[in-house]
Formats: sequence, structure tokens, C-alpha cells
Amino acid sequence: MLSNRANNFLSTLKRVPGLSASEVEKIIKSQGYPCFDAWLDFQDRFAGYVEEFGGEAAVWGLVHEEPYWLPKKKAEIESEPDGKTWYISCADAHPSYSYQLENNGEFLGTPSESFDIYVERKSVAWHFNSNCEAELIKKPELSDPSFQKVFDLEIKKDLVPEASDKFSKYYMNDFYFLIEDCKSGKFRRAYRAKRS
Repeated sequence: MLSNRANNFLSTLKRVPGLSASEVEKIIKSQGYPCFDAWLDFQDRFAGYVEEFGGEAAVWGLVHEEPYWLPKKKAEIESEPDGKTWYISCADAHPSYSYQLENNGEFLGTPSESFDIYVERKSVAWHFNSNCEAELIKKPELSDPSFQKVFDLEIKKDLVPEASDKFSKYYMNDFYFLIEDCKSGKFRRAYRAKRS
């Protein structure tokens, strides 16, 4: 279940008509591929949302009637050689953005354990940027011991659990928004509210 913040974020996105999960299931099976519950759940809940970024857009969904990047009315599916792990394109977007869902529901684009977590992450950034004018904190400052002290005292307690997983931890309060890479323990991105 998505947070209120994530639902509010989704309400700001344009949504175009998408195929039903049952239609998509038929198409996937007619192509000779297995179909997974995580994929159908995604289609049912997110198909048709249009995510815009940097002058480009991704239309969420597994199969599209009039796509730009994907094949028309077909699913784009790949598998690992062992045949146990499957990937499906989950948005009509440039392939470099890696909008793919694994059969267990993991999202590959911005690595997330689920697409729900990806939406939560988008909503955190949207919320922070909607409530303040943000500035990027540059890497030299992030590695400075004085910033680590600020993080420990003012930011660390503000973990956003619904946007955090084994890949990244998200932190947000009224003054800071940080993304920590779980593997390296370093901050991947950090922003602060500009103070007048």
C-alpha cells in the first residue's frame, strides 16, 4: 500500500488509458512467455501514468497500443539463461532508462525492491521540491566530517522507511533530502533547502 504522499504524487501525473491486466496476461502468454503476479499487479495499478523528466517521458505499462519505443501491442521480455529470472519492460521510454521489472517485482531502473518503493522515492523528491527551493549539496561537502555530524544530529532520524530498501536509504526533513547508497554507505544525492 502506498503512502498518502505517494498517492498525492500520482495524482499530479497525467494518466492515459492503458490495457487491463487480463488483456496483458493474454498477450504475454500468446507470445509464449510466463506471466507473473508482480507484473499483472503493476499493470493493474500503474499502467498509463506518464512520468516526465528532463524534457522526456515514460508511459508506465507492460504493453501499449501506440508506443514510441516498444513494439506495438507486445510485451518486451528477456530472461536469464537459467530460465528462472525474467524481465519485462514496464514503460514506453528510451531503453537507456532501464524501465524493467523482474518477475519478483524488483524494479531495475532506479534499483528498488518493488515499483511501489520507486513511486515512494519519486514522491519524496516531489514533496521536498514542492515545499522549498532546493540546492544540490556537492560531493566535497558530503565527505567533510562536519557534514557527517549534521547528518548524525539532524538528518539520520528522518529515514523514510517506505522509500528505503536494500539498495538505498532515503532521508527527508524540512531542510534536507538525502539518498544513501546501501552498498557503499555514501550519499548518492543530497539536497538542502535554500535559506534566505
